[in-house]
Amino acid sequence: MKKKDIIGKRFGKLIVKRYVGFIKATEKSNHKSSFWECICDCGKTKNISSGHLLRGAVVSCGCFRKEKIFEALFKDITGKRFGRLIAIRVVNKRNGGYIWECICDCGKVVNVAGNKLSFGHTKSCGCLLRDISSKRMKKLNKKQKGSNHPKWNPNKTDEDRKKKPKEFKIAIWRNKVYKRDLYSCQKCGDNKGHNLNSHHIYSWDKHPNLRHTVSNGITLCKECHKKFHKKYGYGNNTLIQMTKFLSTWRQRKENNYLI
Repeated sequence: MKKKDIIGKRFGKLIVKRYVGFIKATEKSNHKSSFWECICDCGKTKNISSGHLLRGAVVSCGCFRKEKIFEALFKDITGKRFGRLIAIRVVNKRNGGYIWECICDCGKVVNVAGNKLSFGHTKSCGCLLRDISSKRMKKLNKKQKGSNHPKWNPNKTDEDRKKKPKEFKIAIWRNKVYKRDLYSCQKCGDNKGHNLNSHHIYSWDKHPNLRHTVSNGITLCKECHKKFHKKYGYGNNTLIQMTKFLSTWRQRKENNYLI
C-alpha cells in the first residue's frame, strides 16, 4: 500500500495524519519500518509503524488497553454498604481503579476509591473517626475526673475550685476586646493574624477593678503597642495618653472606649 493511500484512514481508534519517515523500530534493532503520525480518539498523537497498523496490532495510543483493563477489574458495588457508606455510582477512573460516589449515614456525599471500600480502608466520610475519638475522650475524662486527674491539687478547697483562674478571665477579656475592634489595630488598621495585642487603657497595676472591663481595653498591633509604651512607659497609663496616641477623639468615642 502506498503512503498516500493510508493517510486519513482509520485503524481502530487511530486516524493517520501524515507520513513520518523510514526509521528504526527500536534503537537496538537494525530493521527499519515506515512510521506514520496518528491521532487517537482520546486526543493523543503517536507514531506507529505501517506493519502494526495494517495487521491491527495497534488500534489506539494505549488508552484502549487501559479501558479493557478497567473493565476487567470493574466490580459493580452499586447500592452496597461499606461501614457507614453506601455506593451510589462511578464518577471517575483513576490509578487503575474506579472512584465511587458514596453517601454516608450522616448525610454527607464523598468520593472514594473502589479498592478502599472493598478492603475496608474507608468506612465513612470521616465522622466515624470523630465519633470514636469523642467516645475515647469522654471515657478518659470520666477516668480522670476529680481526684483522679493528673493535675489534681489536694491543697485547694471547694471554694477555690469554683473560682476561674486569672488566665481564663484574661483570655475571655482579650477575645471580647478583639471582637469589638473587629480584630484590627485601632491605630494603624493592621489586621494580620498573630500580630495583635489587647492593651489596658488604664494600667493593670494601678486600676485592678478595671482589669477585666472590656471598655478599658483596646486592640493594637505589636508595633503600635511597642510605640505606645516607648512614648508613655509602663505602669501609669491613662485614657488621655491613649487619646493623644490615637490622634482623634472621634476614633476613641466611636469604639465606645471607657470615658
